[in-house]
Amino acid sequence: MKALKNIFRLEISPNRIYGLDILRALAIWFVLYAHALTYIQHIVPTKYARWGMYDGVSIFFTLSGFLIGGILIKILENNHKPTFYILWNFWKRRWLRTLPNYFLVLTVLVTYFSRFRDFDGITIWKYYVFVQNLWQPQPWFFGESWSLSIEEWFYFITPIGLFILVRFFKLKTFHSLLIIAIGLIAYSTIQRISQYNLIGSMDSPLPLYNALIRSQITTRLDSIMFGVLAACFKYYSAVLWGRSKRLLFAVGISLLVFYFFHRNDVEVFFIGIFGPTLIALGIAFILPLCNALKSGKGILYKTITYISLTSYSAYLINLGIVQDIVLLNLKKFLPKDLGLVSESFILLLLFFSFTFLGATLLYKYFELPIMKLRDKSK
Repeated sequence: MKALKNIFRLEISPNRIYGLDILRALAIWFVLYAHALTYIQHIVPTKYARWGMYDGVSIFFTLSGFLIGGILIKILENNHKPTFYILWNFWKRRWLRTLPNYFLVLTVLVTYFSRFRDFDGITIWKYYVFVQNLWQPQPWFFGESWSLSIEEWFYFITPIGLFILVRFFKLKTFHSLLIIAIGLIAYSTIQRISQYNLIGSMDSPLPLYNALIRSQITTRLDSIMFGVLAACFKYYSAVLWGRSKRLLFAVGISLLVFYFFHRNDVEVFFIGIFGPTLIALGIAFILPLCNALKSGKGILYKTITYISLTSYSAYLINLGIVQDIVLLNLKKFLPKDLGLVSESFILLLLFFSFTFLGATLLYKYFELPIMKLRDKSK
């Protein structure tokens, strides 16, 4: 028992911001809940079960834009003449944070499924360079990787754009970020309009919406850029950022609630096109208050921080490894006379148990050591 307790014991840095950890924990909860719906809907009527769903990935996007935008602002403001070395160092640190876990899980999935599934129509190398959903819908394989492609393209496009505008066009960092953010927001919105018009006359709009609008790189970069704009607001208008945090929080919650009650109306032009915008804006508006919540205490604080720390690993393994490999194989050993409700309840417990156990092991013994090596090489 003590050994198991030690596995789940994680170091918590005093520099962590509790309010942002709350957002990460909520985001991964919504992702896991959506993937667990396949079990929950047999326990709770579907119309009630879906009330627990929300777009957790969009929360991750905006939070990522806020944090990475802040890093880029500090780098450029402290180096008035950016060099390629600075650009490379940024990429190296981001890639060491995101790629090792991703490549490990991807390789495990390729190795496993190549023995049992037909990869016809799926080009595996595209997953290694993050283009599997660049111009086409995300294939069935490693379904959750669509959002990681969007993140990696953001890490690539935005710094290059800033480097060019600041270094060669002599623009200020603030103006450069505004140009890039507004440009990508406009581009992604236009792309969603184009894709929406494409599916407008087709049947089953929700699956098509998820395939052609929600999970393509070109249609979702704007979600991250709203977080970048929030970082600009924090850095360049720090006083107003602090004074208006409660008012902005109220506005943000209102936007998120509005989206919650209209999220399934994808056949409606406004929600179909501007649904991702509503979530991104809502999260961006609540960031000032969340960012001001620096720490907490008690079991709730420890639980939320633990979930936040392991959220990336949990995101990577919960669907492809836990659900599609572990649970499908364990399901064969369940008693044949179990009812559907009992079986779904057992699988639901196993889903969350294996996800958090696996995420903890992956974070503590692979992700964290690599990040420590990255920081030592700084």
